[in-house]
Amino acid sequence: MVFQGSRTQRAIDLTNAAGLGRGGEGGVYEVDARNAAKVYRHPPPYQQAKLEAMLCRPPLDPGQM
Repeated sequence: MVFQGSRTQRAIDLTNAAGLGRGGEGGVYEVDARNAAKVYRHPPPYQQAKLEAMLCRPPLDPGQM
């Protein structure tokens, strides 16, 4: 699985990533020592709209302040 990161806009390869958890919405995978990625299976329209809004306004990264 290769995805585009929302914060860095770089490709993130999750092919060999350690799975940190799974639930009804999808799975969480380790990207590196400080980051994880949540991959949604099939978000319903209301959830998809919320995710798109969050991607347009990402929070500040405390490590970059």
